[in-house]
Amino acid sequence: MHKVERVMNKHEQQEPLITSVREWVIQKQLTKVTLSDLSISKIQRQFRIGYNRAAGILEMLEAEINEKIAAIEERHE
Repeated sequence: MHKVERVMNKHEQQEPLITSVREWVIQKQLTKVTLSDLSISKIQRQFRIGYNRAAGILEMLEAEINEKIAAIEERHE
């Protein structure tokens, strides 16, 4: 299992809503909303959750993205 998959699996165990948020982000990206447009408050409103939980989910997504970028960069070296 790749490091990215391990990180994602760990996040899924910690936060059951992370999969739904990932799918929502992907859907938004397909409608021209960029990841930089994503915010804690948008996650809060969409999923009707509190600030701390939304912030944690956003941090998880950022960690996953950073892992994916690092894996891509490793392949190009």
